[in-house]
Amino acid sequence: MNSLYSKKSLGLISFFLLMQVLCYAQTWNGSVSKNWNTAANWSPATVPTSSSNVTINALTTNSPMLQGNVTIASLNQSADTLDLNGNSLTCSGNVIFSGGGITTGIIKSSTGSLTGILVKGNFTMSIDSNQNLTIQNSIFKGAINTMTAGYFPELVNNIFGQLGSGTTTLNSLFTNAGNADWYEGNNRFLN
Repeated sequence: MNSLYSKKSLGLISFFLLMQVLCYAQTWNGSVSKNWNTAANWSPATVPTSSSNVTINALTTNSPMLQGNVTIASLNQSADTLDLNGNSLTCSGNVIFSGGGITTGIIKSSTGSLTGILVKGNFTMSIDSNQNLTIQNSIFKGAINTMTAGYFPELVNNIFGQLGSGTTTLNSLFTNAGNADWYEGNNRFLN
């Protein structure tokens, strides 16, 4: 008899754990509008919460746009453009951008990486003080680009700024704010 109860208990526990994971995973589908806060734009159809692991992995007709400051557990973006709309997106976990784009706003996270993305408009990314920020193969077209992390960001093959104007600040240790167009390693800073 104990074996039967153990199997049922194990089955019930497994079911509830699976449901918990599925409830927190959210994928953008943009089927109704650009509004981040519209449940029908997400699969499953609920607006992400502070415990949601958000995925943006397909190019949609309606790219996601924040309507205010948002807090989620994590973000993994590999396609489409996330319009921060001048707001803050705070992630208690990891932020991974491996494709697509981002427009004007602030991203705060405990860890992060940006690879192969286009950032338009003024942009700030802030990583917890004991973590690294990796940025590679990306283009930052804003007049003001600010990245902070616990350690100086790891930069590989990036372009920062606009020709003729703009400021790029990395960890407050490096600022390029003049009329300079110069290279540092494989990174190009245009200002």
